[in-house]
Amino acid sequence: MPTHSREEVEVTSILKHILDNYPAGSAILREILQNTDDAGAQTHCRDLSLTRVSSTRTLVDPVLSVYQGPAITATNDAYFQPKDWIAIRRVVLSWEVVLPATILIWTDTISAPPASKITDNPHVLYNDTLLFLDPHQRVEAYRGGFSLLTTRPPEIERSDRDTYAGHFAPFAVILKPDDSIYQGTAIGLPLRLSGSDSKIKSTGTSIETARQMFRDFMTKELPESMLFLKHITTVVLK
Repeated sequence: MPTHSREEVEVTSILKHILDNYPAGSAILREILQNTDDAGAQTHCRDLSLTRVSSTRTLVDPVLSVYQGPAITATNDAYFQPKDWIAIRRVVLSWEVVLPATILIWTDTISAPPASKITDNPHVLYNDTLLFLDPHQRVEAYRGGFSLLTTRPPEIERSDRDTYAGHFAPFAVILKPDDSIYQGTAIGLPLRLSGSDSKIKSTGTSIETARQMFRDFMTKELPESMLFLKHITTVVLK
């Protein structure tokens, strides 16, 4: 009787290989904006948040508390397609990692380097689902990531929103308590802080570095980028 066996792919190594040849700084935000426009979105908003969860009891696993600190949150009004849920988990070894319409770059396929330059764990909020990507596979029970529902079905005593409130806290500004779904796409990018044991990138991104990225983008990148946008009419940076 044959037993199943297969090669294992280390996603963190693939991402690190790509990052070695990818520009940093405000160029990351420029690419995000361009790809958002390619997806047909009309509104694009980015926010640097200092939200921090005070308790790890509302997380899927306490080990994830390190990702509940400062973060960049990007939102737009493009819609996530069913095929994107498949693409977002498919990694190819090339200049780009095939992720979909929301990991930072809302288009049919997006390049992962922009997100991985500053975070280990992108969060994707769309419709009734919050997806958490974990390339380091830190949560043994959900190796690689997991998803949570934003809805509160009446037949369920405690919904994901209640049981794992910590994961929804970073999106509290856009996903109100009475909202059952999020109409649009939002990405949470918890900053990779110094001292991280990341296998993707050894150096962290401080809050001040993130703020400087925003300033450089507004003064150096945005004025020229606006000339080439076809769909976006509103860009908001906070």
